[in-house]
Amino acid sequence: MYFRSKEELFLRLLREELADWYSALEAELDLADGSLSRSEIAALLATSISGRPELTRFLSLESVVLEQNLDAMEAFHFQHWRRDRMVAVGKILESEVDGLEEGEGVRLLHRVQLLTAALRPAADPRGAASYEVGDPDFAVFAINLEKELESLIQAVLQSWVENREEG
Repeated sequence: MYFRSKEELFLRLLREELADWYSALEAELDLADGSLSRSEIAALLATSISGRPELTRFLSLESVVLEQNLDAMEAFHFQHWRRDRMVAVGKILESEVDGLEEGEGVRLLHRVQLLTAALRPAADPRGAASYEVGDPDFAVFAINLEKELESLIQAVLQSWVENREEG
């Protein structure tokens, strides 16, 4: 009744889930002593987001929902809010993580969300896609979201270091 479409309601729920995650990250980073390693931040980010099943599911649906029955200004306001929160948390990341340069904190948060959106459906298959769960012949398709995220976040961070060294 308060939303013009299901997509607007979805966006509100996604925003609430993201807000909770960003706040939790800020609290975790506040406890850090200012010298987290790349592997420590990868573990923290992977654990914090994979432990939020609603957020991971919403992220995996986001691109489809944003293409649907959604007012362009609603999407703009959401993305504007999201960017501002990511910039704020990103600056904290940059101050707490060894070797993270200016602007890389927000980029890292964005990459974590993109990786989560891509991995979540494979980590928790539904419907017809779930037929292979538990079948050893299809074990290659099994994904542990937290472990995969941690590994990929470390790879992203390592690639940034290598690119800086080359450039």
